[in-house]
Amino acid sequence: MSIIVTSQRLQPSTGQVLINIFIYTFDETGVIIQWNYVSGDTKQFFPENGHIFSLACSPHNVQFLAVGYKLGNILIIDIKNRGCVIHKLRGHDDEVHSLSWAPTLGEDIRQKKGKKKEAGNGEGAVDDQSEEELGNEIPSSTDGCLLASGSRDRTIRLWSTSKGKAVLTLKLPSKASGFKGKMEDTGKSRVWLTLYWPKNKPRELLSSSHGGDLLMWDLCKPGKQKWKLLGQSDGKGHNRIVFNIVPGGDAALNTIVTVSMDRQIILWNLKSCRAVSTIPTLGGFVYTIVASPIDPGRLAVGVGDNMIRIWNTSSPSNTYDVTVIWQGIRSKVTALSWHPFREGHLAYGTDDGRVGIHDVFSQKPASVSNSYHKRTVYCVDWGPPCPPIDNKSSPSHCVYSCGGEGIILQHNPYRLADDAIDINSVIRKTNNIKHKVPQRSEVSWKPDGTVCAVGNDDGSVEVFQAPHLLLLCTIQIHHKIINRIEWYPDFTHSKRSSKHSSVPDIDSGDNEDCRNWLAVGGNDPPIHVYDLTAILCAGVPLHTPVTGSYITLNGHSQRVTGLSWSPHGDKKLASVSYDGTAQVWDVMNGEPIANYRAHHGRLFSVIWSVLHPDVVYTGGEDFTLQKWRISQQEFIKPPKNKRAAQSSQRTGKSRGRGKNRQNRDVKSRIPPLQDTLVPVECVEMMHGVVPQISPEEALNYYGIVTDNQYAPSVGQILPSEKKIISSQLFEVSMANVAASESSAADVMETAFTGAKRADKRRKKQKSLFPNCSSLDNRGKHYVQEDCRYLAKTIYSAGSDLSIGQGEHTNLGMFSDRKAAFRMFKQEGDYHLEQGNIDNFIQLEIWKGNIGRALQVAKDKGQLNDWLVSMAPLGGQNLWIQSCECYAKQLCSQEQYMKAVSYYLSAHKVYDAINVLKEHKLYKEAVALSKVRLSPKDPVLLELYWEWAAHLESDGNYEQAAKCYLATDNRCDAIRSLARRGDITSLKIASQVAVYANELDQASSLALQCANQCQESGDWLQAHEMLLTLPNLKGHHLQLILHEMLVKSLLQMNFISSEAYQDVLFTDHPITMQDRMQRWCNALSPGVKEYLQPKACGDDFSRWPICTFDNGDLFYCRAIRIWLHYHNIEYDELSDVYEALSQSKPTRKEHLSQKEILLHLSHEMTLALLSLVTSQTPVNHWFQAIILCHERGYYDMEQNIFTIMLPQGWKTFSLLRMLMKEGTYYKDENVHSQQLNKLDSLEAYYCLLVVYSLWWSREDNKKSQQLAMSGMIGGGDSYKANGDSAQHVADGECKDLAEGGVTDITKYGFSSDRDAEQEKDTDISESRSDAEVALQGLNG
Repeated sequence: MSIIVTSQRLQPSTGQVLINIFIYTFDETGVIIQWNYVSGDTKQFFPENGHIFSLACSPHNVQFLAVGYKLGNILIIDIKNRGCVIHKLRGHDDEVHSLSWAPTLGEDIRQKKGKKKEAGNGEGAVDDQSEEELGNEIPSSTDGCLLASGSRDRTIRLWSTSKGKAVLTLKLPSKASGFKGKMEDTGKSRVWLTLYWPKNKPRELLSSSHGGDLLMWDLCKPGKQKWKLLGQSDGKGHNRIVFNIVPGGDAALNTIVTVSMDRQIILWNLKSCRAVSTIPTLGGFVYTIVASPIDPGRLAVGVGDNMIRIWNTSSPSNTYDVTVIWQGIRSKVTALSWHPFREGHLAYGTDDGRVGIHDVFSQKPASVSNSYHKRTVYCVDWGPPCPPIDNKSSPSHCVYSCGGEGIILQHNPYRLADDAIDINSVIRKTNNIKHKVPQRSEVSWKPDGTVCAVGNDDGSVEVFQAPHLLLLCTIQIHHKIINRIEWYPDFTHSKRSSKHSSVPDIDSGDNEDCRNWLAVGGNDPPIHVYDLTAILCAGVPLHTPVTGSYITLNGHSQRVTGLSWSPHGDKKLASVSYDGTAQVWDVMNGEPIANYRAHHGRLFSVIWSVLHPDVVYTGGEDFTLQKWRISQQEFIKPPKNKRAAQSSQRTGKSRGRGKNRQNRDVKSRIPPLQDTLVPVECVEMMHGVVPQISPEEALNYYGIVTDNQYAPSVGQILPSEKKIISSQLFEVSMANVAASESSAADVMETAFTGAKRADKRRKKQKSLFPNCSSLDNRGKHYVQEDCRYLAKTIYSAGSDLSIGQGEHTNLGMFSDRKAAFRMFKQEGDYHLEQGNIDNFIQLEIWKGNIGRALQVAKDKGQLNDWLVSMAPLGGQNLWIQSCECYAKQLCSQEQYMKAVSYYLSAHKVYDAINVLKEHKLYKEAVALSKVRLSPKDPVLLELYWEWAAHLESDGNYEQAAKCYLATDNRCDAIRSLARRGDITSLKIASQVAVYANELDQASSLALQCANQCQESGDWLQAHEMLLTLPNLKGHHLQLILHEMLVKSLLQMNFISSEAYQDVLFTDHPITMQDRMQRWCNALSPGVKEYLQPKACGDDFSRWPICTFDNGDLFYCRAIRIWLHYHNIEYDELSDVYEALSQSKPTRKEHLSQKEILLHLSHEMTLALLSLVTSQTPVNHWFQAIILCHERGYYDMEQNIFTIMLPQGWKTFSLLRMLMKEGTYYKDENVHSQQLNKLDSLEAYYCLLVVYSLWWSREDNKKSQQLAMSGMIGGGDSYKANGDSAQHVADGECKDLAEGGVTDITKYGFSSDRDAEQEKDTDISESRSDAEVALQGLNG
């Protein structure tokens, strides 16, 4: 599904501007839906039956829509004419990936006709078309518009929408054309051709190409078409296919933004054709982070999106200097390890069991070992070869990998095609081990390569000595699987071999006592640090296990997944855990130092920065790699009673214990969150597609019995019956394909049941003993011979073993019991050979062999209810096993509820819950857990969390919040409730936050809700939200000012009433006089005179001053209303000002009228608070005036001046007097800056007065009418319609805004500094001077 958004501006006779926003959606069936976002109306169109791939709306006439289809055809439809097809464009041979309309009208592309050979054969050239098709004969007109289309067939076509035919065809160049070759498949499956037509360059077109290249096509160049490659000079750009190109957002339209399959977002400069900025992103869990020993600032990051990132953290110019490696990687990267001394050589392991080596400085693909692990590779490490190799060309280090199946393999990096060595064989041979070795889970070599530590599933750690892997000791402290082993780093150059000499020399005098330390973390929350100095120095195997650790670090509440020693010799350790936090430890004292909690979810990896002792990098399942400083952390210890992590079956570095790992089924694992492929096992469970066989073949093959009658033979079925059977087979098959609930056998049984109804003749039941029946029906001679042989056997001495088998099978029921059993065996074997499982089971049950019958039915997948009901005859164990087997069979048939019942019958409550959980039936799983499990059972908590995550992914945030509340996770519940972002959701989320005592979240949400209410004009609800929380007093004052400002603008017709229809203003009460009097006593005389002047009015501009019925000015009335709601003291105003100034709304480049009003109310509120707290309001007034002036809202600007200047131009004198008296600032520099800003405000005031006078002239009525439409709509409309007025005024008055009021006198106005001397001058003289100045401007 794709969404195209267009806008339309209508100008009815009322002079108002209405904006309609249309959203178009489409699907694979060919249906297009138009949604009017403003009115909420929807329309549906079905121009053609086909899979729609792309959609584009004409920017010149929104009623025309271009639609691209999978088969390559393009339709141009008229939306207003019920989706009527105007043109059907044919030319592409494959999917139409992108459509782009020309930014200007007209279809004139002037080109010279080139040579046919060059045009027809060259890549990136024009096809061999006629001169008319090339555009030479197309008249220069604005009747039509060009349309560009990009297809999977590697062509770009330009179409004439007026004539409905192609005028130009461009072909993508191949790699042989000279631009950068990339390791990308050039097949059609690897091409996505997206287009972008720059608005300021109507004769240039941008397109994507092979392997992430961007091409700039010059459509006007004659002859052979030329393209220019973006990013060719510096080599920066995408290395995988580009999916989307959008404008960068700058005013000059010289930048674009691209997104690609390599998960990078790049900003391009079209003038220089170079990449300006690159933002890398992650598409999966961060499983591992390792630092290069040669270049410590270079980090390798293994991510679950099948890619490796190489991050150069020491780059001085680019913070995100990231190289992406993806070639040859087909699964999640779960393990990484740098070569100790060969720069750039990186070993990696993946989720599908592969192990490879990649040279990060080379463009070559990775070298992959031919030896695969059966399960996920959890660890890779470099170590010396064991046993040593005598060959001179042998490697100094090999790659050791540990997989989820519990095996460690040694890979020769020079000969990866050879079979890897299982080190268990070396360990057995060296240590003469006869018993079964434990399942391996981790391997770690000491930095000097002398010893190796191996972690096991049973929680033990074994230390082996190189090169023959002699077992030195076994550590048995942990009780669960080992996840991570980390040796203390070696810092002394003299202590390392020459092959490890790349690490800088650091005095190891303080590290001699810890160079043999070993940190171990596992599924047990505690971390144990062992000092193996005595054992390693002795070099003699220790026959008794080590049962005590040097230091135990307690704090984590879940399993430990990552460890990293500080490389700065301070004996500190960093760890990460499933509890979602990273912890830094002081190992010598066994105490925590800092705890980092910014991640969301489980953590998998950690690395200590080699360059900065205070920096640590961590990654987890929140798709982020975070860099943080230890010294800036608020917490010291991990949180207690942290919620249990997600189930170990979820994707992540989760490892099962040895015995459980062998028994667990791959199908029971939940697929990864970032994966989107359907698992193979899901396809295997689907059934219902009946094989295409005739009814006769089905009868012969299945032999199904219905109503205790055997199915008839082929010869017994009449033609009419065959038709009935065939039709019923087809109907039942199609129903099962849709529902996927019945097996093929059920389909056949239903079909034959229908056939039985059609033919009500009673059918003869077939015998369970077909061999006996066949022998009995051979003829009289044979029957007589059987009688003779039977009599001889009965009355002769001894027993004849041939009775009951072979030619005498039919005599088994007439002889002894042993003969009868032999007969049963013969008949049963025959039924098995013929596939008659039901008959075989019947015979086994008759013999009393219930176990054999159930086993065969289980193996054949034909267990049923009545068979399981027979299981208690074989004992309790058989009953339990049968219930479990039948439950698994029901799961494969998608009968989950019935399977749960059978699991419960066998007392397998957890298995029943897992069935429901694995198939996303969380409601049923929680209900079952509630009645069958303890309220404190962790399974119930995990169910709530998984259910909440599933609900959030489906957009059911309210139900997810219930799950979070049930687990007492109030923060996530509040976050989920607020995700919709509408007023109701934010209000409920804020109320829940108040109940949960999360006041910070409650304040933030209440503020968001109030802002949306203000934009929609619902001030009553906004007041209700802000009054509930005491720390939003300043925002409440802003709300009051916003409502008063909108009301005044509507009364003066300065803004359109269309945006605020059906709005009810709040009837605010006025505060008591005693509160207002206390405030007035605390104010300075100058401020008091400003708020309550003796006389108000602007005799200079003649603009009306905003006053109320009792004589209150705008600011004074706002304070009275505010004081009625809040009994706030004067001393608290500074805190209110600080709180409000910190929540300043974000200033965007393009603001709507309602958003501008919010910004204005915020600045005016801050100005009022700064005024009454003896601070200067000039800064905030200046920001408000600039906001209105730059966006063309001059009526709003006038209204702001009438509010801030209650005495007109005289107010500037009052403000200067207050500033000269030192009311605001004592600093001369700051005082001078504020005076300059006040001068600029005065200049803008005068400039607005000049505009008002010019608009009032009679000979400018026409310009005034054009400008008024822009004044009402604001912004762009004014710039388009009132251009003449703006040029005349700006031509001579530009220096007013730039230089203050120093040059005002040249236009006939006296400056404010001379106002005191000219108090008695008639204001009419000033107005006449302004008119004279305007006449000069017009001249």
